[in-house]
Amino acid sequence: MGEEAYLRRLDEIVGRYVEASRWPKYAEGALTLEGARMYVQQHGIFTRASRQHWAFVVGNCPIGEVRWFIEKENLYEEEAIPEQSHFQWIVKLGRALGMNDADVVNATPLVTTRVSLHVWENLTKNRPWWIGLAAKAVLERVNAPHCGAISARMAESWKRHLGLSEEALTFWTRHHVLDQVHAGGAYDFLVRYVSAPEQWDEITRAVEESMLALQIFWDGIVAAVTEPE
Repeated sequence: MGEEAYLRRLDEIVGRYVEASRWPKYAEGALTLEGARMYVQQHGIFTRASRQHWAFVVGNCPIGEVRWFIEKENLYEEEAIPEQSHFQWIVKLGRALGMNDADVVNATPLVTTRVSLHVWENLTKNRPWWIGLAAKAVLERVNAPHCGAISARMAESWKRHLGLSEEALTFWTRHHVLDQVHAGGAYDFLVRYVSAPEQWDEITRAVEESMLALQIFWDGIVAAVTEPE
């Protein structure tokens, strides 16, 4: 199997887990203010942890151009360019939902969020760089049109259910564009530097784990607001 066929398999895995998750169905069909606020809090936690996970991949990678790409596309924008910071976008979205900044900054992770973060930490910190790169890249492939187009769908549903303005939806509208750039670049490096079939098999298994962690993360949010204890 060639590298392009492996990439198609990765996208098939992404699409399968997006389709299986409760979150897109809930968000498009029954999103409430409570559910939106819970999402903002949990994704704020995810976004800050994501910086660490990307840094683990950089630390494990000896290839200069791969390190530079991650540092530029996934870390510099988060740390040095406020208008590009995903966390600041999620805080802004929280404000539009009537939340204080402290509600987002000091949010308590759900147990499902903690479990998912453990998976991503393991995949990025304790595995080869190409495993970590693939595990992170597929989390951004959910925004590709053929893999779920999550951000585009969320922008429409959050506007429809909650009456949010375009200005308030920067988190979703900008994600739709940037994550496709990030994920596409990561896929290019996988094709360039990973050639052994056994490596691609390891990548495939890691992608399954990463997407299962995302489903657990998403579905935990839905359960928290629809299945109160």
